[in-house]
Amino acid sequence: MNKKILLFFLIGFFICSVVFPLSLRAYSNEPEGFRGIKWQAPMSEFEHLTLAHQYGSLKEMTRANEDLDFNGFKAQRILFWFTQDRLEMVTVQFETDDEKQKAELKQSLLSQYGLGKACGATDICWDGQKTDIKYNNYGKGVEIIFSDAAAWSKRINAVETFKNKVLAAWRNLSASGDVVGAASALKKWLTQEGRDVLDSFSVSATGDQIVLAFKGVGTFILTPEIDNGPRRIDRSKIYSIVEVEDIFKDKPEILRGKDILLKCVAVDMVAGLGCNDYLILQDARDMDLLKRRYDKDLTLEDEVAIKRIPRILSAPTLGMPVNIVEPGRSVVYRGHFFDVNLNSCADGWKRFVIMGKEKNN
Repeated sequence: MNKKILLFFLIGFFICSVVFPLSLRAYSNEPEGFRGIKWQAPMSEFEHLTLAHQYGSLKEMTRANEDLDFNGFKAQRILFWFTQDRLEMVTVQFETDDEKQKAELKQSLLSQYGLGKACGATDICWDGQKTDIKYNNYGKGVEIIFSDAAAWSKRINAVETFKNKVLAAWRNLSASGDVVGAASALKKWLTQEGRDVLDSFSVSATGDQIVLAFKGVGTFILTPEIDNGPRRIDRSKIYSIVEVEDIFKDKPEILRGKDILLKCVAVDMVAGLGCNDYLILQDARDMDLLKRRYDKDLTLEDEVAIKRIPRILSAPTLGMPVNIVEPGRSVVYRGHFFDVNLNSCADGWKRFVIMGKEKNN
């Protein structure tokens, strides 16, 4: 990344380490680190490091004179990620919209490490005992992520355990119905219980959004499924994507500070880092046109029409509860724009933060 962004959720594909024990994970030619550097190598062993960004306990570093040649392709940058000053991840980033080059890069990895497994519409993961690898599309680019399998597996388990503790604490504190008091009490609880695992946290006034920045991992957004009483939302109005786009052009301020209902289809997920992690949302009426995007006989007119399909981005997808989003299905979601947590993303104010979905849609 070449600009400062808020790291909402770093670990998308590492969740698989919770499900599959390390002893059952393997692929061909598995490395023990990156370019001969083993995981957990201390930062003191590296020369010419420069801090690019820091997210709590997680440091993103570049190294002067780094060889950017990777499998015969020229990368834009190679980033080294340290937790508590020990190497745990490396990302190799390519900024290209050349589909042929992307396909050749992917094939070079398949030839080197075997078939791997699908972990998204276009992404591939290799789960190892020592090193996890992911070929990851983000925006117009591609990144190859190498990570310490053992360290991430342990950390993901710790994160999931603590998230469940937080949700259990919230249920107990909010049982009386006083959600404002419960939110205040939860802050005190997190200050005490989270000191060893959290860099920071925030709790909304009524507890419907809990943001947890874990040490060395990234940030999770929890939205407890509770009844906070009547919400200030007009359920007689359901917006479409094209309506929202028109509002953005003329009077975007009318959406500020409002929860709205948005009927749309989540058509694609880009699982990347920070602001490069999002869902693409569009109207159901355009699905037939979108499905033709890979047709061999696609006309220039259709190609232009596909590019002009009204779309907006969600907030970082992997920070949202997995039971909310239903990819490929037309759903009425409840959420909002102008989220302050997205201010550091380019056009972050235009991202739709999904907070729930209507039961009868």
